Amino acid sequence: MRRQRTNCPKQQQQQQQHHQQQQHEQRRQRTNCPAFDCSKGECVDPEVLLSQAPNPSAGVDSIRHRAHSVPFEVITILLGVVFLCGFALRHAIGFTAPHGVANSEAAGCSAASQGLVAMQCSGSNVMPPNGTLPGSLVAVASSTTSWTLSLDFAGLQVGVAYELCLDADGSGPLPVGDTGIKVFATSVASVLPATVPADAGQEMQVTCDGPCGNLSAHLAVTCQGTSGAAAQVPGESTRTMAVAAVEVAGAPSFATLLLDASSLRPGRYYQLCVDHGLGQTGASGQQIYVASVTGAMPKMIRADVGQALAFDCEVCSTRPDDSHVRLADGTALSGRLEIFHDGAWGSVCGRNFTDVEASVVCHQLGLVGGESLGASSASGSGPIWMSGVGCKGSETGLGQCSHAGWDVHNCSHTEDVAVLCSHTVDSPKMCCTSKSQVFLALASGPSCADAAVNSEAGGHARSDFVMMQGAGTAWTVSLEAGALSVGSYYSLCIDGDGSFGPLDPGAVDLIYITPLSQLGTVAIMKRTFQRMLIHCDSSCTTSTEVFLATHCDNSSAPALEQTAAAQLLGSGELWEATVDASSLTLGQTYRVCLDRDGASKSAFPVGDSGLLAYVSNVDSAPVALASKLQSATLTCEGCSSATDVYLTSGVCDGTVIPAVPRASLGAAGGSEWTVLLDGRSIKTGKHYRLCVDLDGENGTLLGGPSRFEVG
Repeated sequence: MRRQRTNCPKQQQQQQQHHQQQQHEQRRQRTNCPAFDCSKGECVDPEVLLSQAPNPSAGVDSIRHRAHSVPFEVITILLGVVFLCGFALRHAIGFTAPHGVANSEAAGCSAASQGLVAMQCSGSNVMPPNGTLPGSLVAVASSTTSWTLSLDFAGLQVGVAYELCLDADGSGPLPVGDTGIKVFATSVASVLPATVPADAGQEMQVTCDGPCGNLSAHLAVTCQGTSGAAAQVPGESTRTMAVAAVEVAGAPSFATLLLDASSLRPGRYYQLCVDHGLGQTGASGQQIYVASVTGAMPKMIRADVGQALAFDCEVCSTRPDDSHVRLADGTALSGRLEIFHDGAWGSVCGRNFTDVEASVVCHQLGLVGGESLGASSASGSGPIWMSGVGCKGSETGLGQCSHAGWDVHNCSHTEDVAVLCSHTVDSPKMCCTSKSQVFLALASGPSCADAAVNSEAGGHARSDFVMMQGAGTAWTVSLEAGALSVGSYYSLCIDGDGSFGPLDPGAVDLIYITPLSQLGTVAIMKRTFQRMLIHCDSSCTTSTEVFLATHCDNSSAPALEQTAAAQLLGSGELWEATVDASSLTLGQTYRVCLDRDGASKSAFPVGDSGLLAYVSNVDSAPVALASKLQSATLTCEGCSSATDVYLTSGVCDGTVIPAVPRASLGAAGGSEWTVLLDGRSIKTGKHYRLCVDLDGENGTLLGGPSRFEVG
């Protein structure tokens, strides 16, 4: 938030720094932490992504090059008695040993260490497709605790999970060992969009390195322990149903997924888990954020303080998000109770598990009722995470109840408890509260989650955290954007439960930082050489280009109509551009798209400046109007008896009550039209915009300014 003036600035600065450090630590030390990066102190996903190179002869250099655009993932592994923390690119793996490892040759990594991936670390055949040739570990920046490993994965088989093997002393006497890391080979290179709402029918475009083939996929909290088969319980909050990808005709490297995300929790990330048709499921390396916010407006702001944004957001519920439960091997309302902890699903011992505990489970699932059925008819496998569970009934999740401790029990799976719930309720989803925080992070930089921790607040990389304000579904925020980079896109990042909750922030939209100081709608004619005046800050130059289009972002679909780019001419804050509008549609409004450094450079993307251009068809109009009913004549090409005109002191988009009511045109011959204007409510000496709506109030066009003012 903006700093308040005080007589003790040093003390206030120290308090702010202490608060920021608390937020920083809370963001790093999330309670749901399946893996921990020792070097950075961050909780991360425990899965590694590796992709197959499309060209078997590409070699290591080509693999490294193709990995540059893929974000880091961090994992935790156990080797002997030494915890090693690693990070992985799609084709490069790194290790970091913890502080306090004195003898790196005996207990950790050294320059002699070698790593490889294989079907089995103990097997003798590690040649492709059974594995890779070993590669040597290379110290990071002369460190004795941080190492990288690059391997040639070109021969690995897509859709197969491999083991990451390590030979701590290379050619020495120590054997090759299994690190416990599963390396899944996938051809999935990207997926769009990376953010979806919690609704059914979410279409996602998958791009593969080579043919996508027999691909199926689903979203899940973790891909560990899941399969390509359907979810055990339809509608569970930890994963979606698996669906088969549909290959795009004539483009085998592209496929479409249609996922039902209606059961997922807004405000959290899910892994895209894939099966390449071999019956093995693994992480694709693509994370999908389920957004809680929709309809963010406006899509552009200035690099200034107090920039307002408004958005729609569902009411927040009290359902927790740090302990996940499901009912397995049953129906949507009953089954063996399982809880997700430490990266795996496990059962709950049924001793002394009553209807009170069952009601807490049903509430957590968004259901009502709750009955303990005793021992499940279908025993589980894996860990028994909880025993001796005792709830008061007021808890919002099973994890808040008392119990003997995680994985502390003397029960067997024959005592796994089953639960019966009554029916579903339309419970509100976890979205926005007064604790929710918003900030902007440079779209070309780290993700929202990484930027929240690692990017300096108030710089060009991200804005400060600010609290949401609002109630119900309508929420607003005022951002301090003065230090942001003009002409760049920023991710609108939402942290639904704030700095101290378990959720990580995610991107829900893109916001463009416009250099224009005056926004609104300008009028042009459907002709060549149409001049537009543009008020721009000091970031505009003669290299800056603008063009008109139905939309400025061509990443999703090409613009239906677009003019050629025109360079700005001028200096200071007053510039002009001349565009050819002869091919545009009469009565249509277009976006003024801006490229700060022009098409010949790529430092800044094309963005929506916030300025609009309306293609007017009025060539002449009256310039004076008496305070009475008055007939006027105007020249208008393409007008009809359905065309309306009116006067307003505001904008001409139909949202402002006109000062002079709408009036339909009457033909006077050729392009001449007459109109009867009621000027009895106008104020003497004030000028009003003459607005024209080509197809009238009941048509599809919004209308816009005519280029003329009447006074």
